[in-house]
Amino acid sequence: MPLKIVKDAAMKTTHLNIRILMIIGILFFQHFSALADNGLTDKERLIKLETKVDEGFKSINKRHDDLKNQIQDMKEQMQKMNADLKNDMRDMNADLKNDMRNMYSDLSSFMYWGFGLTFTFVFGGMISIVGFILWDRRTFIKPLADDIEEVKNEQTLIKDIIISFANQNDRMAKFSQQLGIQPA
Repeated sequence: MPLKIVKDAAMKTTHLNIRILMIIGILFFQHFSALADNGLTDKERLIKLETKVDEGFKSINKRHDDLKNQIQDMKEQMQKMNADLKNDMRDMNADLKNDMRNMYSDLSSFMYWGFGLTFTFVFGGMISIVGFILWDRRTFIKPLADDIEEVKNEQTLIKDIIISFANQNDRMAKFSQQLGIQPA
């Protein structure tokens, strides 16, 4: 946008110079025709012409100075806009850096919590499974041990019964010896 302003100012200056030259040319020819009709001497005509040309140049110089001032004002405005733009860009850059740092911090915090919870659940689950297996095994073995104890008691009872029958009956004594049970 600032380049466009400079181009526009240059175009205006060029158009203004062309117009001024055309006006001077028209005034110059009108002046000569007016001087010729008035019956003035050449010296008077030249003095009058010089005065008008001086006035025209003063007007042109004034316009030229005004245009210079306008261009200077535009340059100052562009420099101010450039400085403001640089400051805005610095501020935006600083804000962007802060936002990125905050996002990185938030992301790393989220990842730490996520991994921490994941490991907690995984290891907690594994420990729970091992504990359940041990508990289940103990609860599974206890009834089995009770059943084995009951079978041993029944076996002892049957052995005692066989021994008592073997003491009363010879045939039973032979049978108990074949089984490996010795009567008392």
